[in-house]
Amino acid sequence: MALADYQNFVKRRQTGEPVAYITGHREFYGYDFEVTPDVLIPRPDTELLVEAALKRLPTDRPLRVIDVCTGSGCVGIALARERPNLSVVAIDLSAEAAQVAQRNALRHQVAHRVEVRVGNLLDPVLGEGPSFDLLVANPPYIKPEAYPVLMPEVLNFEPQMALLGMGAEGLGHHEQILQKACKVLKKGAFVLMEIGYDQGPFFEGIGKVMQDLAGQDRVVEIVCG
Repeated sequence: MALADYQNFVKRRQTGEPVAYITGHREFYGYDFEVTPDVLIPRPDTELLVEAALKRLPTDRPLRVIDVCTGSGCVGIALARERPNLSVVAIDLSAEAAQVAQRNALRHQVAHRVEVRVGNLLDPVLGEGPSFDLLVANPPYIKPEAYPVLMPEVLNFEPQMALLGMGAEGLGHHEQILQKACKVLKKGAFVLMEIGYDQGPFFEGIGKVMQDLAGQDRVVEIVCG
């Protein structure tokens, strides 16, 4: 690193800008991903979403997966890297985020199996009928009351649309996904969504809640009947 680059790095860090945005990279599930301020920085906690999906995806036949709120594409691309039998439709409302996901699919050489689409939640696939085998999603879920008190590094630099949930409990996006999921998933297919540490009780009776390594509620699993 040249001296000028180092000085610029230090200056940006002093403002609180996350290292991942300064370097333009973040590791996720053992793979290196491009990140920009247009996408949420991938978190280790979200790797549970990948692990849960892999456990529920057979390896003996071609399968189709939907990755909703894909951001950098890290979840869908990690799944495609791990399983050659998968094809993924990765969806994001942000055209800028979709461009980052597309570049990541290209750099990981899975662009022929990861199709990036721009649109709201499941809208880009509703016309395809129940043709998918699994849905993964990391929707925004921060409660409105909690958003203003997030760490400054998150609040001041990461995209609000990737963090701030809908409704008082922050689960409006999850509800919208569940309303339409079974229209695009095969019978018996799994819906796996990341949730906040205190949101598990809202899914009691309709799904199974999984904990992360810290013992916090992190992923909810629901089966399309």
